Amino acid sequence: MGKSVLIMMASYNGEKYIRKQLDSIIDQTYRNWNLIIQDDGSTDHTVEIIEDYCNKDNRISYIVNEEDKHGAFINFHLLINHCKDMQPYDYYMFCDQDDIWSDNKIYRMLNYADKRNVSPILCYADMAIIDGDDNVITDSLNSKWGLEKKNVESLFFSHKVFGCNTLINRELFQLVPKVDINVHHVDILSHDNYYAK
Repeated sequence: MGKSVLIMMASYNGEKYIRKQLDSIIDQTYRNWNLIIQDDGSTDHTVEIIEDYCNKDNRISYIVNEEDKHGAFINFHLLINHCKDMQPYDYYMFCDQDDIWSDNKIYRMLNYADKRNVSPILCYADMAIIDGDDNVITDSLNSKWGLEKKNVESLFFSHKVFGCNTLINRELFQLVPKVDINVHHVDILSHDNYYAK
């Protein structure tokens, strides 16, 4: 069966893209994953699409942000806080509703993490950028933006770790404190850079 992976996705009015992303997760060569989606009050057909996928694949579930605070980062922080109270997984991944994952993404990241044999660990990968029609417009975001992860200092100050391309282990997930959404400016605190730092 292998290591367990929990994928966390925040959604909001994503009907245009979310099907392709859900299909790309279902098509992963690595199968021992669960996906939990938290919707932030979508007013389009996003929730209906999610419910359809939940009915087709029991590894997919969703919850709704019922707090009075909203926004992409708040939604992710609330979802992460929720997942910290769940039964633990071996690894955790963040996921955006408009991504499309390569079919061996989970397998390759897990393989990389296991070979390092260190804990806590956050694995980060480069990514290609596509347009709204799935055409690749940049093969390497790191090259296009000149991003270099030379050392821990450059990583700490770069603010350029993208959650959609990270994998973290249980120790790191449990080590990082929950985020209090009532703290001033937390609505601009990105979950991915928070975990990287």
